[in-house]
Amino acid sequence: MANQSIKGFNNIINDIPLKYKFLLIYLLCVLIPIIAINLFFNNQVSQNIRIREQENIAISMNRATVEVTRTIEELVGLSYTISTDRALYEAMDRTYESPLEFYQANDTILRNKLKVHLPVHPNLLELGIYTNNDTIASGGEYFYLDKQLRETSWYKKLQSSTDQVMVYAYTNQASLFPNKPARRISIIYRLDYFLELRTYDKYLKIDLSMDKMNDILNSERDYLEFRLVDNNDRIVMSSRQMDSTGSPEMQPLMDDLGDETVHFERALGSANYMRGWKLIGISNHNEVSDGVTQSQRFTIALMIVSTFIPTVLIVIILRSYHYRMNRLSRQMKKVRSGRFDPLLLTEGKDEIGGLIQSYNLMTGMINSLINDVYKLEIQKKDLELERVRAELNFLQSQLNPHFLFNTLNAMLVVSTKNEYTQITDIIKNLSLILRRLLSWTDDLVTLQEEVHFTEMYLQIEKFRFRERFDYTLTIDESVLLYTIPKMSIQPLVENACKHGFQATRGIRNIHITAQVTEGKLVVSVGDNGMGMDENRIQEIIESTRATDYSGTHVGIRNVYKRLELYYDGYVDFRIESRLGRGTQVEFSIPLSHIQRAGSDIDRNINSSQEGR
Repeated sequence: MANQSIKGFNNIINDIPLKYKFLLIYLLCVLIPIIAINLFFNNQVSQNIRIREQENIAISMNRATVEVTRTIEELVGLSYTISTDRALYEAMDRTYESPLEFYQANDTILRNKLKVHLPVHPNLLELGIYTNNDTIASGGEYFYLDKQLRETSWYKKLQSSTDQVMVYAYTNQASLFPNKPARRISIIYRLDYFLELRTYDKYLKIDLSMDKMNDILNSERDYLEFRLVDNNDRIVMSSRQMDSTGSPEMQPLMDDLGDETVHFERALGSANYMRGWKLIGISNHNEVSDGVTQSQRFTIALMIVSTFIPTVLIVIILRSYHYRMNRLSRQMKKVRSGRFDPLLLTEGKDEIGGLIQSYNLMTGMINSLINDVYKLEIQKKDLELERVRAELNFLQSQLNPHFLFNTLNAMLVVSTKNEYTQITDIIKNLSLILRRLLSWTDDLVTLQEEVHFTEMYLQIEKFRFRERFDYTLTIDESVLLYTIPKMSIQPLVENACKHGFQATRGIRNIHITAQVTEGKLVVSVGDNGMGMDENRIQEIIESTRATDYSGTHVGIRNVYKRLELYYDGYVDFRIESRLGRGTQVEFSIPLSHIQRAGSDIDRNINSSQEGR
């Protein structure tokens, strides 16, 4: 019977349209619970606000009281530590014969006695020792009590008191800004710990950091406004003041309270030097009422929003479901007629989105299978055409070099038989150059091989121009095994011979250097040709960086592009030239980015080339 009842209930649920199911869920699970919960929430929050405000006030009051008391007692403890330093007493109680004698004592004993405490105590503003020992020169942390200091309020207060230690608040008229006096809270300690060292009166004065006190009072401004009151019922500091110099004179406490109705009071410790000091917190009762009113407004707004949002979501979900299912149904009917068009609709990640994604995947695979049959035939034809074209290019590239080498070998044999020594050397060099250009097996070569290849080219130029051409090589032996891209030097030399020596009279000279400077391999090619002006240099530099260029100086551009390809932004490529003085092209590469060939490399490149 129970199973039949459950089955019958499920059948009833299944027969209800989906939109009515959503509506039923909305009424029973969203709307009615939201209204009931918000009414209860409003009542409970109002009570909690009142309790919380009272607890926060008590916590803030206690916390601020503890912080202020701890800050003052920490500096009182520091004053006691300093008061037991016998070496300090002896130096301050001594009668000096001259200022020089005091300065010597200051350098050896006094200089760092007090300074060491400044970094350790962030609550400390400044400290100093004051004495009536007139043989002491005022300066640093040690002062002679002259007439001006004896007129200060803190000194007069000290003289009228018999306490060992005193906490006193006053206005410092001798601040850095005379027109804006600064308030001070000072701990004043009588230095009379050692009975036998009382020749002169000595007083330690430690000034509390007012910024630290401001931070403590302002840290609780969300709940209370604080007044720090001294033993004369004067307001030393207030959380309404943004700094310790807001008002030069300290206002009496009763004048400041005014019509404030709620305030709290805590004494600052039980020590004699803190007697009469207290911290007063002022709270406005209207803030609690405002908090309750604000909570009620928030509850009403929350009720409206929490009702509106589910309503909108129900409508959006129903619309999304109905719209996507109808589109999917219409698209599947097109498949029956042989149209495999994808459903151009935002899929989503829910179950309906999964159906749309599966449908699009299915139609895409069907279209792909149909198209692959045609594309496969086209690709086969293209591959066959490329293969035939590659074979033709290979045959052509093999024919021309073979014919050229046979011709050069024939000329070499004739020249050798007739003892044409110079022609024989030139033909050898030309043959090796062509063979190297056509056999591009390794893209990186040693600097020694690159220089040797360039020298063969220079020997050909020397043969052409005879005594009108000369060259020098200055190569550091330590750089010979470093590897650089092939054809990094010869194009620069060829460019110098082709462009640099135009309209040049006299001996044409090429100078090549390679050395290590400041952790970099530096290679330069210089000539004594006609040179260039700044505009022409800039034009060449821009051409090297251009993506498409077919003008002159292609050799320089190719060298630059290859160096950039291998070393990215680590290569430094420079061109220096002056009209009538020649041109120098230089590139440098950090050694950390250059490989070094093994020690077993045959350094006689010439003999290895001939062996081939």
